[in-house]
Amino acid sequence: MRAKYKDRAPQYTSPRYTEILARLAANVRRVREERGWTQEDTAARCGGMSTYLYQLVETGTTNPTATTLARLCDGFDLDVVALLAPVSAPLAARTGGRPRRANAPAKPEPNAE
Repeated sequence: MRAKYKDRAPQYTSPRYTEILARLAANVRRVREERGWTQEDTAARCGGMSTYLYQLVETGTTNPTATTLARLCDGFDLDVVALLAPVSAPLAARTGGRPRRANAPAKPEPNAE
């Protein structure tokens, strides 16, 4: 994350700051997945938040404002305490790319000639 002011740079690498971002990211992703929502659905439910901003929150790569936190709380219908609660176990690493649709045809195997 890029610090706006050089004298504040240490704040963005402090253990407390990184823990808060990790908690928020893990909790919003967990709740979204439990509800079966896509990132696009979730962003729309959160006061019309852009999908890009939601993705930054879910990956822990943005410094969310109080307004962003309020929009997340409204969209999930949760208190901010729930979004910042300690995480019992880290979420599994995501695999690359979009998830496959349940009824999507499988890709043909390349010819092994």
